[in-house]
Amino acid sequence: CHPEGELRGVLTLGTADAAIALRGGDETLDVLAAVSTSAFEQIMTAEKEDDLDAYFEALARQVEGLGGVCVVDPAGERAFGAEPGLPADALAAAIRGGTPTTLRHDDRTVRLRPLPNDPRCHACHEAADRWRGALLVSTTTLTEPRASLVAATDVSLRHVMLAGLGRLIARFLDEVAGTGAVSSLTLHDGQGRLYRDAFARPQPPPAVAEALASDDASAAEGQLQAEDARLVYVAPLANDPECQQCHGDDHPLRGAIEVVVDTREAAESRRQVVTTGLGFAVVTIVLTIALLYVGLRALVVRPVATMGDVADRVGEGQLDQRVPVRSQDEIGRLARRLNLMIEELRKKLELSKFVSKATVGSVDAAQSAIERQGHRTRMTVLFSDVRGFTAFSESVQPEEVVAMLNRYLEAQAEVVDRHGGDIDKFVGDELMATFRGPDMESQAVACAVEMVAAVDRINAALPEGSPRLQVGVGVNAGEVILGAMGARNRMDYTVIGDAVNLGARLCSAAEPGQVLVSAPVRIAAGNPAGLRFEALEPLRVKGKREPVEIFAAQTS
Repeated sequence: CHPEGELRGVLTLGTADAAIALRGGDETLDVLAAVSTSAFEQIMTAEKEDDLDAYFEALARQVEGLGGVCVVDPAGERAFGAEPGLPADALAAAIRGGTPTTLRHDDRTVRLRPLPNDPRCHACHEAADRWRGALLVSTTTLTEPRASLVAATDVSLRHVMLAGLGRLIARFLDEVAGTGAVSSLTLHDGQGRLYRDAFARPQPPPAVAEALASDDASAAEGQLQAEDARLVYVAPLANDPECQQCHGDDHPLRGAIEVVVDTREAAESRRQVVTTGLGFAVVTIVLTIALLYVGLRALVVRPVATMGDVADRVGEGQLDQRVPVRSQDEIGRLARRLNLMIEELRKKLELSKFVSKATVGSVDAAQSAIERQGHRTRMTVLFSDVRGFTAFSESVQPEEVVAMLNRYLEAQAEVVDRHGGDIDKFVGDELMATFRGPDMESQAVACAVEMVAAVDRINAALPEGSPRLQVGVGVNAGEVILGAMGARNRMDYTVIGDAVNLGARLCSAAEPGQVLVSAPVRIAAGNPAGLRFEALEPLRVKGKREPVEIFAAQTS
């Protein structure tokens, strides 16, 4: 800390006219104990407990007449320093008394100073304990009490500095001054600058003095004040619990910060900016009025009128109308958005005839109206039918029937979407979905098994005694015909064919909660993780000469 010079500073201590005169009695022991206690607490605050034994040894060695210093715990057992040499029970009783006590040991006088368990000490000591121990000072004969005080202060100051918390020196000096045994106490650094005058009364700026005088921790948000040509910001510093280890707990504020900003230069700059701005504003207003009169008709009025004409024709059903886009500004952007809206309106009108994703894709790909035609493609079809729905609908109110059906169908539809399927249609309590792509068979099987599980979760959540429905699911893959079918003004974009019919037959043959798949689906699906297939008796299907090989799919 002090790499240069032979002196690191000067400590001056005066005792003339002090409140307490040192004569070598208990009053001297109390002062020495107070100085030692203050240094002990600062070293503990710095978490340098390992340095305490060296500090107490230095006191005993360098302070004339001082036999030893130690700290004992509430039970009277030594914690730091030399052995007290007194019975632990006697020390514990003196600590519980709560007042400084003089004890005798051989030819020495021992002064015991109880250490209160302040809130800042609760990190190491139980909060319920009133005392955390005591500090003992033993002496033989104090021939020069004032010299002993100076030596004790010097040794203590050195060890507080060595603890690494130099900022605690001011508090230590203030506590030495608070003993009443000194009338002046100052510390200067090696350059002669005053570091601390324990008896000086600081004169803070008015705003800081006002904040500190309020003693209100709630004011810690700070206040901004305007004074002539400057701004003054004062922020009181609240003495939060984590700060009380260094600042104590007897005051709500630990200080204040004042920031002063000279605003004269800023005010002059603002005046110049305002003057210049007014001149530019006048010129700008004149030019703007002229430009608006000349340019608005060409830039805004005519394009907006054109957009209005196009909108009128679109309202009459002419969906081939478009607005010319001649600029990249907001008018051009509006024209592009209007054209996009007309195009989307055309698609929406076409899509109103269909409901599936395949329908949307067909309309997006079409350059004109959809024609009633189809083409062959390979797909996987899935049929799901709610079992027992007819009997359920006959015994329940129509509103409840619709609500329950929607709940089951919505749960199945969500599963289809998650597995990349396309819901082709809903027919009463039946759902038809299609799957495409290289993994369409495995996706469809996983979807079917999860649909059954989703229905089971719905049933599990129903109140006890409520009717519960199940679904049977059939899955088949093969060549189908995909296209728009129906009337010219109301078409259905769907799939038909033998593969579709077989999928529907499998659904009809499935038991409640069962998933039946055809042999092509079983072969193409392979062995997906989490699923297993069980071969069943071949199924005779209408329109097929030979029985159809089928499998039941379920979770493994």
